[in-house]
Amino acid sequence: MAETSAIKKFLIVDDSVVERVLFRNLLKRNWPQCEIIEASDGIEGLQAFEKEMPDLVLTDLCMPRSGGMELLAALRDKECLVPVVVMSGIGNEESAVAALNAGAASYVPKLQ
Repeated sequence: MAETSAIKKFLIVDDSVVERVLFRNLLKRNWPQCEIIEASDGIEGLQAFEKEMPDLVLTDLCMPRSGGMELLAALRDKECLVPVVVMSGIGNEESAVAALNAGAASYVPKLQ
């Protein structure tokens, strides 16, 4: 995984505007000079990834149209080495194992 000091650009993929704002604020507080790109689902996330080439992807697991597992699979199909962190508020241990087995760098449960 890339060192956080080397991360300059984050891609946040989440269908919840509130969650994206929370993550954007958290990232900006810890890395004020970073650039934040946002997308509302896996399809938009893949388009944003290809256009912006972020250093780290934070993606929700469950989203309409295309979720985090689909985004992760698309990035791995492209042999992308950028770390992908999968997040979920409704996931369980099985979801975490599936995400990690699919190539996610980490799985983070969202606090509800």
